[in-house]
Amino acid sequence: MIREPVAFIFLNRSRGESMNKKTIVFVGFSWIFIIFVVFLIANAPFHFLALEKKQKSIPGNAALNLTPKQRTDLSEMAIAGDSDAAWRLSIYYEAYAFDWPDAIYWKQISAENGDPRHQYSFGVFLTDYSEGPQSEGVPRDLARRRGKYWICKAAQKGLPYAQSKIREIEKQDGLIEHCVF
Repeated sequence: MIREPVAFIFLNRSRGESMNKKTIVFVGFSWIFIIFVVFLIANAPFHFLALEKKQKSIPGNAALNLTPKQRTDLSEMAIAGDSDAAWRLSIYYEAYAFDWPDAIYWKQISAENGDPRHQYSFGVFLTDYSEGPQSEGVPRDLARRRGKYWICKAAQKGLPYAQSKIREIEKQDGLIEHCVF
């Protein structure tokens, strides 16, 4: 007498059928296949994410690297008035080359070129981060005052988050409507 698995006995006995060996093997492999497909479907998104990460992954700050020619071209563009080129150079020197004096120089050039976004960013850099390695030799109160100047310039050009930031700074410092915009 062949002993059938309990699940198969339950399924087939209701119809009055008995299972032969081929049916048992077929049903067994069918369940294995179904479990395998469910496993693949359940894990498929994770495999695609892992592949995507491998394709986009860049070690360290290599994505910020600039060739000497790119640096030269961006320098010329920045000196000619391109605020975005100056900002790109500042990011290179800050995050890739770790050259603080050059990073601050290009941030200032970017702000001087008139883009309110860069004026705001340079102002926040001076007010909020004036105690780090980038501020060696610069008194904190001087950097903070200069930062407020640049945030005020951006606020006067209508940048909403610069307007709220300058109000926040004035409130902290106890000033009343110092920056008019």
